[in-house]
Amino acid sequence: MRNSKFKKLLVGIYEKLFDLRRTLYRDTRYAVFVHKDRLRIMSAAETVRFIEKHKCSIARFGDGEFDLIRGCRNLKFQRSSPELAEALIEVLDSKDSNLLLCIPGVFNSIRGSNWHAAMFWSRWAIDEEKHHPTIDLIREHHKTKYLFGDAQITRPYIDWTSSKRAKKIFPMLKQLWNGKDILIVEGEKTRLGVGNDLFSNANSVKRILGPATDAFFYYKDIMRAVLDRHSNELVILALGPTATILASKLSANGIQALDLGHIDVEYEWFLSGAKQKQLIPGKFLNEVVGGENPCDCLDERYLEQIIARIGC
Repeated sequence: MRNSKFKKLLVGIYEKLFDLRRTLYRDTRYAVFVHKDRLRIMSAAETVRFIEKHKCSIARFGDGEFDLIRGCRNLKFQRSSPELAEALIEVLDSKDSNLLLCIPGVFNSIRGSNWHAAMFWSRWAIDEEKHHPTIDLIREHHKTKYLFGDAQITRPYIDWTSSKRAKKIFPMLKQLWNGKDILIVEGEKTRLGVGNDLFSNANSVKRILGPATDAFFYYKDIMRAVLDRHSNELVILALGPTATILASKLSANGIQALDLGHIDVEYEWFLSGAKQKQLIPGKFLNEVVGGENPCDCLDERYLEQIIARIGC
């Protein structure tokens, strides 16, 4: 019995040492690769504090948006087009002082990322050779000294080894709309905050729904719908790359708009203690098999909040 316990202890120690060695190698390899390309990116907490202090809008760029600009691929929920690439570049060129551009903090470091997330970014950056061209693209548009926000403020849970980040960031985000009237612009199957308390502290909630996929093709109609129906609400956007563009355009029109795609599914995973990405009943999930066709939502409060449907 003692020998058995001792063997298990040794195996456990060996596995931990192996994981530590693997993690150190992974993080060091990535750090060396991106060293010359480091940009000025705030932490997630600094980003939220910046939004709170300056009451600014945010437009988020992730790997998908940069791939669309460079014409590398279609996304599952948004086909690429020259018009979409041009619109995203226009956002990247923005000089609007009321708009904070956000890019992934992992462009500088993957420290703290779990194995799955770290491998994704290593593959994207190194194996697929997308990191250097993306940084070059950012610098081409005069963003060398720009202080970016962290686009991963809406992904503080599932990609990290610890839940401490999520426990800190979600309450900070919720304070941004505490006691405020909000207008959510989202895909027709996204259903931000339905079934959880994400927006329970808001004074009121209205919704404009766009298509679950290829929303950019209805971008102008969605923009017009927001301008026609907006009445001093904080606008929260969850509409893929289209949200990035809308945030910039709305900010230019004097409207605070926060591009917060993925925040709801991350919050759901956090509340459930999920260890990996999993289906959430009734909500659209392009990153999980079977998540693109959720069941209908019959929640009466949600249905009452819908004030317009565009392209759906």
